[in-house]
Amino acid sequence: MNAVKDHEGIHGRKLSNRRANIILDVLRQVLDRAVLRGWLTRNPARAVSKLREDRAPIDPFSFDEVKTLL
Repeated sequence: MNAVKDHEGIHGRKLSNRRANIILDVLRQVLDRAVLRGWLTRNPARAVSKLREDRAPIDPFSFDEVKTLL
């Protein structure tokens, strides 16, 4: 999976873990369909673990910011 993650996208930047996981999901779906049609005996993408996705830190509004919005 790191080979996918380290690949540079069309804009010359490395893929995020989230984007690499999305690509893996699509690949799994395509290969699952190939298994259902009998083109493959098993889906090799099922053996690949997803990458950890770091969540963006949450920065909630302060009390004063909420008062300003209301």
